[in-house]
Amino acid sequence: MRRRSHGVAPARAAGFTLVELVVALSMVTVMTVLLFSGLRLGARVWDTVEQRTGTLHERQMIARFIMRELEQARPLTFAPRDGEKRLAFVGNADAVYFVAPLPSQAGGGGLQWLGLEVVSAEDTRRLVLSYELFQTEDWQRYDPQPRRQLVLYEKLADAEFDYFGAPGDSRQARWYAAWDDPDKLPQLVRLRLKDEPTDAQWRELLAGIRLGEIGRAHV
Repeated sequence: MRRRSHGVAPARAAGFTLVELVVALSMVTVMTVLLFSGLRLGARVWDTVEQRTGTLHERQMIARFIMRELEQARPLTFAPRDGEKRLAFVGNADAVYFVAPLPSQAGGGGLQWLGLEVVSAEDTRRLVLSYELFQTEDWQRYDPQPRRQLVLYEKLADAEFDYFGAPGDSRQARWYAAWDDPDKLPQLVRLRLKDEPTDAQWRELLAGIRLGEIGRAHV
């Protein structure tokens, strides 16, 4: 005689099937790979941002230094070997020479005969600061003697100076590619930079010279 069922199903054995275990392990593996890939990508992005931020900060510091030195150009005279005393300021598209105080921590101290020079280096250009102590109005300069140097910018695609003012008897100020007035400082000096050959625009540093017209000042 058959025993009647009371409608209670037998309990299922506890645990996971082999298929479920394989699927779970696969999902954990994929999640782990994605997690570590994300961490590596994040680390690379952070390093890149940190490097670029450091470079940008350094460029900003150098730009402020250049503008500060140009703004402090002194209207002093000196005696070139081939002529009378003249203003210690001369510039063209590739370099500008002037007298200004140089901080002691920068390797100088006191009034220095400074040069900001665009120098070609293989396929790139660099901006170099050259300097030596300015030795009063009777000092004869323009001698090709070694000067202390410091590289400010490297691996530039291009760089050039220009000057704003009214040289000589000019009544209207405008931009000039060179400045060689023996008696008058320019009002503004502009340094235009290209970091990459593909850059569509120039990066500009603009310095206003504070002392303007000269009055034959002395050291």
